[in-house]
Amino acid sequence: REEDKDKIRKPLDEKPAKEPEKAAAPETEGPPRAAEPKTVREPRGPADSIIKYVIGGIGALALVIAFILLASWSNSTKFYLKQNDQMVEFWQGRFAPMGERLVASFSEPKILEAVPEQDVFTKKQAFGILSDYFVMRANEILNTGEPPDLERVRSYLTHACNYGRCKFE
Repeated sequence: REEDKDKIRKPLDEKPAKEPEKAAAPETEGPPRAAEPKTVREPRGPADSIIKYVIGGIGALALVIAFILLASWSNSTKFYLKQNDQMVEFWQGRFAPMGERLVASFSEPKILEAVPEQDVFTKKQAFGILSDYFVMRANEILNTGEPPDLERVRSYLTHACNYGRCKFE
């Protein structure tokens, strides 16, 4: 039995035959290097920082444009009433951060009788004031006790419809 054990152990103790060697790599000077650990990301140089600055610049420009558009929209929804010695004028803010355009002007100060005292009006308020003024003027012509000038009444009511919601005509 010991002979059998020796026969079994002998093949285990022997080294297996070597495979034919592949072409040897040229030797470099110095000791062999240990495997370097892989890094997550190596910086690529100035190109990465330029890209970051460009993306940041584009983001900042988009933010500035958004603020300008918001200010422009806000200005275009505002209406102003300005009075000087001879005229009463309604102005609307332009679609720009600043500036106005003339909506209507009147030579009669009667329009100011029904106007609440405030600096800025909404479109509904401003056009309501204008529409009410024209309806009031048409009523005055009709209630004079004399035969009314229907062409002037029609003109005032047409102007009232331009600034208000009515189903006249």
